[in-house]
Amino acid sequence: MDLRLALRRYGDLLLAGSLALLLTSEVLLWKRTNDSAAIPAALLSTLPLALRRRSPLVGFSLTAAGSFVLAYLTRDFDDSSLGVLVVFLVALYSLGRHTRGLEAGIGALFVLGLGQSLFAESITAVKLTASYKAVVTRYTGTPAKRAGC
Repeated sequence: MDLRLALRRYGDLLLAGSLALLLTSEVLLWKRTNDSAAIPAALLSTLPLALRRRSPLVGFSLTAAGSFVLAYLTRDFDDSSLGVLVVFLVALYSLGRHTRGLEAGIGALFVLGLGQSLFAESITAVKLTASYKAVVTRYTGTPAKRAGC
């Protein structure tokens, strides 16, 4: 079998398995976690990437759900994990690259909602500096005090 054909056929499965191995090993090495709940969440956030070409919206949705559960179960893990970053970037790329038509519109709404929730979480979790408040004011169009800063 030609290498290019094999990668086209099994590449997504190989990518999902590799990322699952990376993220699961990072969760196991993380000292401040309940492994019995965090490992299934890590698998839920990586294994749906095997669907990234055939059903990108489903793959992205399951990956985002697993990532949110993993972030909830393992506080501060996502700040120091390479696997979380790679999974997030691959999921976003796959959603943008492999969706068309109505599915692309729904995916864009998902990404906007995800960005808004991450931005709102970062506003409440961080003690804001004056420059950060200026960025909030600039990009949200509301003064930082009204935005909850």
